[in-house]
Amino acid sequence: MRCAGIALLLLFCGSEAGAQPALCAPYTAPIRLSFNTRIVDPTYNFDLSIQDVRQLYTVRGQRITRAHSNAIGLTYAEISISLGAATVARPRERSGYCVYLEEVEARFGFDKFDVYVGREYPAGSCEYRTILDHENEHVTIYKDVIRDYGGRIRTAIERELRNLGPVFAPSARAGSERAISQLQQRLQPTIDAFQAESRRRNGRIDTQSNYGTLQELCPNWDRYRNF
Repeated sequence: MRCAGIALLLLFCGSEAGAQPALCAPYTAPIRLSFNTRIVDPTYNFDLSIQDVRQLYTVRGQRITRAHSNAIGLTYAEISISLGAATVARPRERSGYCVYLEEVEARFGFDKFDVYVGREYPAGSCEYRTILDHENEHVTIYKDVIRDYGGRIRTAIERELRNLGPVFAPSARAGSERAISQLQQRLQPTIDAFQAESRRRNGRIDTQSNYGTLQELCPNWDRYRNF
């Protein structure tokens, strides 16, 4: 369950696995939840050329938009929601298992966080500072949206855990995998909202108009126009 790229994308794998109330007794105790939000500072890289920075858009699976076609800096965030669980499997008399979640451990936040500035711009120059300031705006946006949505994701997990039923499966391991898959599927609307909000906030500063304003701040952009 990992999001990797310039535009956030969380991909959840697995098919919906329904509870089996006719085959398994309902839960008799609430499912415990351990939830952690991971926010870190980015790593800064000033060693790549402008061309290398632009290549990162395609190497990391991103489509270069018109606004990014002349990119000279980049903020790369890899964000994930990981779910693990402790389960109890109770064999049925004839075949199969009824699998119950006992505790879910969830983590939401950065796995990788990098900022790149094209090496053609000398450290301390007006152009360098302008690029870095812009990328640091993205850094703040990513941190803020994770902070804002950490509580919402936790609330969504708590809600779904209250509504989950036991899973019937041919093996204990299959039942555990299905139970986590079921939880992932039910969290998808909240994940979609997180993705959309992250794109919206970052998109507000990644516009041709804003880039034009930034270019007016410094005198030497033309020197690098052909990179």
